[in-house]
Amino acid sequence: MFNIIRNLGIDLITSSLSVIILNMYFDIFFKRIEHRIRKIIVWGIYFIWQLFISFHKIEPILLNISISIMVAILICICLYEGVWIQKIVFSVIIVLIWVLMEFLTGYIFVLLGIDYMIPVLLGSILSKLMVVFLLLVLKTFFRNEDIKNLPVRYNLILLLVPMGSMYIMYNIFILSMDKGKSTYVEKSIVSLLIILGINVMIFRLYLFLSREKELQPVSYTHLTLPTTPY
Repeated sequence: MFNIIRNLGIDLITSSLSVIILNMYFDIFFKRIEHRIRKIIVWGIYFIWQLFISFHKIEPILLNISISIMVAILICICLYEGVWIQKIVFSVIIVLIWVLMEFLTGYIFVLLGIDYMIPVLLGSILSKLMVVFLLLVLKTFFRNEDIKNLPVRYNLILLLVPMGSMYIMYNIFILSMDKGKSTYVEKSIVSLLIILGINVMIFRLYLFLSREKELQPVSYTHLTLPTTPY
């Protein structure tokens, strides 16, 4: 009975952290749609969804990641202003960062000699806390920034980076876990941190490109000047 109550309490904590993470993240880069009832409904459904997947694990992991991306996109579309392609890019990036933190947590357990499949609840809390810390860092850098939307082709190009990173890191994680040697794990951690750094830099790149777009001169080729009568 005690274990059931404890696990339920941990699930409530992890589900709450999931809501906090997406809320914090999207607030950094998007403007909220002021609709209180919609906000309560969407976050309530997401909280219940997080509780559900804590009891029913979705396998394989790539399916889990795909569903997480779609859920993040839907939340961003429902609760925040902006164009759809920008919401997709930023939703994919936060899911990637989330997954990388979970992989990092698994690596830490392996280095400590703990089977990474055993402390699932502890690992879930630890990975989410690391994401929260990273978001607090991002918030200090982008607090007063107004990120403009980029053309679709730029967004699609930037989207390839997190998508490719996610695929590469997933395969590295599986291979390193199969080898089971600390040397492989240590090298995989270095690879993970490099990939994480590259994807965090996308935020700076997006900001740089949006500033460049804002500074571009306005084209007057389609404007007609009024004629002056003589």
